[in-house]
Amino acid sequence: MGVERHSSSHTHALSAPASTPPRQQQSLWFELGKALSFMLSLLSLYPLVVSAFFEPGTHWIDRLTMSLLRIGLAGCVCFASGLFFYRPARPNDPGLPLTQTLPVRIFFWTLLGVAILFALSWYLEAYFVPLLWRNQPYGMIPIVRSALRLA
Repeated sequence: MGVERHSSSHTHALSAPASTPPRQQQSLWFELGKALSFMLSLLSLYPLVVSAFFEPGTHWIDRLTMSLLRIGLAGCVCFASGLFFYRPARPNDPGLPLTQTLPVRIFFWTLLGVAILFALSWYLEAYFVPLLWRNQPYGMIPIVRSALRLA
């Protein structure tokens, strides 16, 4: 009978209410949330990088306004993801400051890179591209027009 009492109390101790998951399961969901939020922060940075330099045919003021909107959105996503990384792993650990978490640092580095690319694209558009158009051979224009008439 001692074995039966032990096994019945043991099974009773193992059956926890369904509303409170064990500590390991909470930690697992938290780590998955960290990974998902980090991927979302990287995905939010991609349109920002593309809009800074890789949109040909748009004026730099249009690119600047759209980039500022994308900077705001990416900043919100990266700082929200940084809150996941801000939480310390152990209760006694003070953790990192929010600005030194991985998603926020990647946001700042990307912002620096985008600013450099944007300044480079503005410089090339203002000072280099007009030189390219000025040095085009004008003898090619009648040839192109006659080829278009034949087609």
